[in-house]
Amino acid sequence: HTVSVYHDGYFPTSKKIDITSSMTLNFNLLKEPSKVSSNMTRNATTAIGYNVTVSDVLDEKGFVAVNFTATKNGTLLVSIPYNDMKNATISEVLNSSIYINGVKDKNFSITITSNYTVILKVYNLSGDPTLYWTYSPAAVLPTAPPPPFRLSILEEGIIIGAIVAVVALVGVIIVRKKNR
Repeated sequence: HTVSVYHDGYFPTSKKIDITSSMTLNFNLLKEPSKVSSNMTRNATTAIGYNVTVSDVLDEKGFVAVNFTATKNGTLLVSIPYNDMKNATISEVLNSSIYINGVKDKNFSITITSNYTVILKVYNLSGDPTLYWTYSPAAVLPTAPPPPFRLSILEEGIIIGAIVAVVALVGVIIVRKKNR
């Protein structure tokens, strides 16, 4: 079984245990640093970095991808409501896998809160990698990192229109100065 604990202001943690008739289990919660380096939310998935700068979050079928840059000993918390983890059982979520730049990683824990929010804590991060959290056995990871966030066609059109207007205005000013 997996036992998870969390408290505001502390990193969540989990332990896998075998239940016996009489046992005591102690948890040492690590206090969150006071300063969050980065925070990004996409749909219902949130990534919070401590000594980690999140550059993109992608929530796909059965996995979450996070692009980030971390200094030494960075910690990343990724949370997603359990209801948004379509077709994944709690057992599958608790037995998730983490891949950093395609290499399976073991420096993580998964906690499910009382309001059914699943929190992934990945620690000892460094560098500029992509993290994949596969929580469903049906998840198929892409062979390349997720594409950067794209603007809509309307947003691209507005930006191009603004650039054309600025260039035209500069041209008019230059022509007027030459004619004087």
